[in-house]
Amino acid sequence: LNTLWAFWAVMRYGGLVNAARELHVSPQAVGQSIKHLENILQVQLFERTQRSLHPNKEAELLFHYVDAGLDELSYGLRQVDISKRRLGSQHESELPGPESAARWRRHMRT
Repeated sequence: LNTLWAFWAVMRYGGLVNAARELHVSPQAVGQSIKHLENILQVQLFERTQRSLHPNKEAELLFHYVDAGLDELSYGLRQVDISKRRLGSQHESELPGPESAARWRRHMRT
């Protein structure tokens, strides 16, 4: 999931440095995540120059689905939180709480 999140941020914020700033990690960590995703998919997603990445058609296609998927995941986390509150659950949940959903939503729509 972190790999997809890094990919989403690079696409959304236009590069490694901006994505890293938003994710509070180093540009190198984001770059490693992108390379890991490319290795998993066995496809190059970006044209690289010395100082930048430019998404190719495959990256644009993947972004469409990753964006929608993260949006759905955020919605699902909110629904679980709403359900938990309605039921008055007294025990701790192992699922990410509303803070995670709010963070994802904020990053996805800003």
